[in-house]
Amino acid sequence: MSVNKLRIGVDPAPHEPAYGLLARLAVRHECAEIGAFAVLAGADATVAAKPFADLTGLAASLTGEDRPQLLRRSMVRDAVGRTTLLGEVIDHRYNPSLAGNFGRVCPLCLEADRRLRSGPVDCRTHRRCWWDVAALSVCHEHRVVLLSRCPSCDSRLDRTRVQVATCRCGHDLTTASTQAVDPHDTLGDGYLMGRLGVVPRRQHRVLDQVTFGLSADMMLHVGLAACWPAAPPFATEVVALDRARAMSAGMRVLGRGPEAFREVLDAMLAAVPESKRSPTRVYGALQHKLSTAHLTFAWLRDELRAHAERNILRKPATRVFGEVPAAESWTTLGQVAIRCRCAVERLETIGRITGILDLDFPACRSTPVTSKVATEFETIMEESMETADAMKALGLSQPTFNQLVAADLLPRAFPIDGTTIPARYRKSDVESLKQRVTGGEALTSMPPGAVTIRSAVRWCCRPLGDILRVVVEGQVPIVGRLAGKDGVFEAVVSKYAVLAALPRETDPDLVSIPEVRRTLGVSQGTIAVLRSQGLLPRYKGRNEIRVVFGVQAQQLKALDASVIGTMRLASAVSPRTHPTIVHRLLQMANVEPLVPAPEPLFPRADAVAVVRAWTEQVGRSFSI
Repeated sequence: MSVNKLRIGVDPAPHEPAYGLLARLAVRHECAEIGAFAVLAGADATVAAKPFADLTGLAASLTGEDRPQLLRRSMVRDAVGRTTLLGEVIDHRYNPSLAGNFGRVCPLCLEADRRLRSGPVDCRTHRRCWWDVAALSVCHEHRVVLLSRCPSCDSRLDRTRVQVATCRCGHDLTTASTQAVDPHDTLGDGYLMGRLGVVPRRQHRVLDQVTFGLSADMMLHVGLAACWPAAPPFATEVVALDRARAMSAGMRVLGRGPEAFREVLDAMLAAVPESKRSPTRVYGALQHKLSTAHLTFAWLRDELRAHAERNILRKPATRVFGEVPAAESWTTLGQVAIRCRCAVERLETIGRITGILDLDFPACRSTPVTSKVATEFETIMEESMETADAMKALGLSQPTFNQLVAADLLPRAFPIDGTTIPARYRKSDVESLKQRVTGGEALTSMPPGAVTIRSAVRWCCRPLGDILRVVVEGQVPIVGRLAGKDGVFEAVVSKYAVLAALPRETDPDLVSIPEVRRTLGVSQGTIAVLRSQGLLPRYKGRNEIRVVFGVQAQQLKALDASVIGTMRLASAVSPRTHPTIVHRLLQMANVEPLVPAPEPLFPRADAVAVVRAWTEQVGRSFSI
């Protein structure tokens, strides 16, 4: 990579990371981004888009700095994937991303840079490499909390910005105020700063044996228990000021040894009423943290186990605090999950439903379980299968399989009890069902009079569950299998056999349309007018063959009692009487139709009275 000659005018600062130095160079040459400056300096565009560690050679060439020293002052991943800074291993939980989404500053340091350093004003403020370590919360020089959000727009500060002293909203961060920290609460951050070589290092007989990340993690969790014994907050919910206080308290407890830790445990025990004491209620997340802690902290685990045995009633779920059995008889839930090829959460739910696990705290990968429990889990998973595997074994589509389960034709391996865990099915039940549902030879075309099970739903107008039930019970033989794509096929049955096997149910309230026409003595056009006026709502019912639409018997009876047509009146006089004669009689009597239609319907009482009077006058019979 050839480097263009540029006006530098920027002097490297102590403990300044490579990306901070490149940001100041970008500001000096009026570039909005580091990548744009790298291209201006002669780097390829593809190289400029890579992480900052790939541009340390460019920064070293431009400023004359030693490249290994620049790398050491920048957070980078080494060959084995560890995040390192100033020779210390920074745990990934404190810096999950190196892409620049976590940046903090000390306003007082930035203000001092602008006032005391030389060079262009915009290039004087520089970033310190330890600002980006999330385990640190305090500026050791000014004893204030590091600023992580802009006081003007409340947005998170980004360490990839070239202007370290200015937010993206334009607010000047050197004028921002931040919280002061009591010197008593800077002990933990001071120890970590000493390990980075920023301040003189303080020796610690316990924390010096583990990495930077592990020491910060244990200081925080022990300190949270020491500061808030009644209800230690989660580590991710602690604000910076309380975090610094907890780190310092944890460092003091770890330095004083078992006696100080027992005092913390006694305080946690006293904060919980005796009737509600359990390992989870008393020790909270501390016991789970210690169950996976480094061997250096084994004495903490032993102290907590002994404290629980002395003060908490033993239950099956507290065996983690009991005597440690032989190593070969214990394993972890994570190892069982690997052998069963499923998630730990799945095993936990199955274990609680079946009674295999009896825990009063949430399980995790490191939860210890006996070999007997592990064997029971493996047996359950071996003898059952998930929904996708059962569908594949049966060769059925998703809707058909769902109907099988809904009709209780394929029971679940164990009750779900309202949980969200996906169901599992016993292999023996699936194999037995397969022999009854998927029999017959493979077909290439549909035989005459045969339909698939799903087509039988439309043809017979019956639910899929009812059809599947008569097929599974053997009342309807399988004609064959019609192959489909992706290995899914449908069983083929005789539609006449399905009709014969299904029980016939006739709705007594259903009146067919032809019967309605005969009862009222009207045509289909008049029936349509009655429906449009809401006098005869459509009613859905089942006859001997299928589901049809008609009229409810009660509604037809009520309508027939209130209106009557001229055709029925004429036939009541004599078969030779024309309906037109009756219509004229009603018009002459000023009887208006209630339903104007192709065949008008008149009020029954008035119309019958008029026709009866006329027949008596002319000497004819009238029977209705």
